[in-house]
Amino acid sequence: MVRGDHRQGGRKHIILDTSILLVWLQVPGYFSDEQRMQVRDKMKHFINEDAVVYLSLAAAIETGNHIAHVPDGGRRRECAEKLVKLLEDAIEGRFHWRFLPLNTDDLKLKQVKQNFINLAQQGIGMGDALIIESAHRLKDDLKTQGRGQDRVIIWTFDERMKSWSPDPV
Repeated sequence: MVRGDHRQGGRKHIILDTSILLVWLQVPGYFSDEQRMQVRDKMKHFINEDAVVYLSLAAAIETGNHIAHVPDGGRRRECAEKLVKLLEDAIEGRFHWRFLPLNTDDLKLKQVKQNFINLAQQGIGMGDALIIESAHRLKDDLKTQGRGQDRVIIWTFDERMKSWSPDPV
């Protein structure tokens, strides 16, 4: 696919899971050098494809909680500053980043609540349930806009989460 040419299968919309965000921000204890290189290379690939990369509020909250428990105060601050910068970039729509807010619509929250019971039985927590809901909401919104051929992918190292991606990776 040529950069900017979305006719072949539509544009990719990549939603970052916490597992990827922890590696991207290099939070101590949550990544290996191999994962860091893999994430860096895959991110370059997505950018070259002109994909849109989304940071969800749920992943930001989960990542922030992990950062708060980094033992080294200097590294904790460095990671916190990186997360805040990434949030700013996503909110402002800088580069290829976009912010994916939670849907606080009562009907959607009822659906998340009901889905969570089933997801929890599969070992999927509330933060991941919200990421899954956000991914499917984005897919539905794209279809409504006549962009059903666009692909929405949850980018994660977690195989269970991968299976909930609206489109295959």
